[in-house]
Amino acid sequence: MIKKEAIMKKTICILIIGILLCCFYGCGASERFLYSGNDVNLYTEAIYSILGAEGIKYGSHRRTDPIVSVLEEDTYGRTLFSYYEGAVMGKNHTFLLISQRTEDGFVYYYPDYNFLIVDEQDLIQNKTFEKSWWEVDQVEELKVANDWDQE
Repeated sequence: MIKKEAIMKKTICILIIGILLCCFYGCGASERFLYSGNDVNLYTEAIYSILGAEGIKYGSHRRTDPIVSVLEEDTYGRTLFSYYEGAVMGKNHTFLLISQRTEDGFVYYYPDYNFLIVDEQDLIQNKTFEKSWWEVDQVEELKVANDWDQE
């Protein structure tokens, strides 16, 4: 009887220690992968607009921040920017997005038509790595849909 109770106590102690270790590891792990770039609001828009975006760029054996680059601003504070995190939905894409404004830690954007997608394979085939990745007409349509340079 005593042996059974001792084994039971050891088993319960091991389970409790295991659960606590899992909890502590889980809480600490989330802190290590927070976005540390300068454009937090634009990053936030991108990860909530793009289906499959994870907000983490997977490099060689480690996770890094996605690349957020401001390309243009209009006279009313709208921002045209690119976002790249590597594979989204199984393919490497670069996204072009428009943010309406940011205020007090909030980002405002039109959710239905605020980004364009370019497949990285198209970039490689066209051998162009500039702002001309996107068709000029598509960018103009995106700007019109997002009230670019309008009050």
